[in-house]
Amino acid sequence: MVAVGEIAEQMITCIHCESVFKLCLTLKSLRDDYRDPHWLREQYEGKGYSMAAIADMCSVTPMTIQNWLRRHDIETRGRGYRRMMSDE
Repeated sequence: MVAVGEIAEQMITCIHCESVFKLCLTLKSLRDDYRDPHWLREQYEGKGYSMAAIADMCSVTPMTIQNWLRRHDIETRGRGYRRMMSDE
């Protein structure tokens, strides 16, 4: 099985001339949860994931996540922000 983001290669045969070709496809995630304001808020504010981490989950760029955060009026953290872990 090929993971998301990897290239899948398969040999295929032309139905017209029976020539053999190598078909290469980059698998993309079909996940578009980042467009849902409730899901995005939960990941970013609730779970504290970074824009980069959310982007990786959804196979998009961090800039795409930043644009959707703005579109949904979700306040972003400053650059270099680190979530403080409580001592338990």
